[in-house]
Amino acid sequence: APLVLSFTLALVTSVASFGVLRPIARRHRRTRPSLRTGVEALIGEEATVVEIVDNDANAGAVRLAGEVWTARAFDEKVIESGRTVHVVEIRGATALVSEL
Repeated sequence: APLVLSFTLALVTSVASFGVLRPIARRHRRTRPSLRTGVEALIGEEATVVEIVDNDANAGAVRLAGEVWTARAFDEKVIESGRTVHVVEIRGATALVSEL
């Protein structure tokens, strides 16, 4: 009798677990992670100004993801070297940035 009871309890527990966990697993399989790659992954990232960003002087550079990028101010303001900025857009090889 104890063997039949153990088997019955295991079967009931398995079926109940399957009923609870299956909808959760299906929901996770349906949603795809939003993976950003290339320059799209840099948008929204923080960068450090390494050369004064001045659109009028056609000058500026930031250190972004370990690399130095040409930069221009998104809002046309002059941004001093050493400031932290965030990347608004990438146009070609130029990062458009704004001050935090």
